[in-house]
Amino acid sequence: MFMFLLPLGILYGLALDFDDFKLLSLVPPLVILVIVYLRQYFLVRNLPKSKVKLKYKEATGKAVQGLPTWNFYSMYVLSTSLIIMSIFTPQIFNMQYSEVMDLTLMLLGMGIVSLLLGLFLHRLKKSYNAVK
Repeated sequence: MFMFLLPLGILYGLALDFDDFKLLSLVPPLVILVIVYLRQYFLVRNLPKSKVKLKYKEATGKAVQGLPTWNFYSMYVLSTSLIIMSIFTPQIFNMQYSEVMDLTLMLLGMGIVSLLLGLFLHRLKKSYNAVK
């Protein structure tokens, strides 16, 4: 469901003019969300329910097994690059720090979140392999 809604939401958000924002602008994405949700509901409502409950650690461990090791290292390189770019943003754009502070903070935040996510997933994959 989110594979469909996330790109749609991003495109709709880019098309919106936030200077002239009205609550009525939220109606089209909400209508689409309801339609997609109802479609999903009617597709799965009659399927049998399983008695076996999937645990969080088992689900994330199985999911992270599908990620190749190079994925983690590329995530480290890209996140470190974002952090370094955030440090040198004023020099890159030849502007004062106050003028590019928003971009600097966005790059820094994305770099830190990507780095932490990569470390978490890599650690999870190692611990899941150790248990097996």
